[in-house]
Amino acid sequence: MIGYIKGTVDVRLHLATSNSNLTGYFDSSWLDNPMDQRPTYGLAILWNGSPLLWKSKRHSMITMSTCESEYLVGTELIRDLSWNRNILIRLNLSPSLPITVFGDNENANSIATTGVQHRTRHIEARHYYITEKVKEGMIVVKYLPTKELILDMFTKAMSQDTIHLHSGA
Repeated sequence: MIGYIKGTVDVRLHLATSNSNLTGYFDSSWLDNPMDQRPTYGLAILWNGSPLLWKSKRHSMITMSTCESEYLVGTELIRDLSWNRNILIRLNLSPSLPITVFGDNENANSIATTGVQHRTRHIEARHYYITEKVKEGMIVVKYLPTKELILDMFTKAMSQDTIHLHSGA
């Protein structure tokens, strides 16, 4: 921890206000803790490229697959995006639509985008909020390879080089 703090003393948070774009990222690390079998997940919302909200924590439930784990995080991200979008609208800072969200699990992204549920009967209906928002045109879900996803530092241990790559330090 001390090494991290010493190595990032000069890192700064830059806030941009030039446009009105919201972007979301989500990731999950399935079965990373064999003791409780609850995956660790991370999500982030950026406003004009600057962090507006970020989380890293354990799922409250055991998931049956990597796909389910990622899909549930995507749904939580969309709930948070909806809430933050409404706040920005009330501040007369209406974000442009659709909002792009990135995940690194192609199966979870496909379910979100198409609503087609192959072998996912175990995912409860309440978690299909993300699919509903895609159909409404509020969001677009896109694939981003794991090595480019900035959230890996929220879900697993990373090398110092990878941390510097994603932090811009």
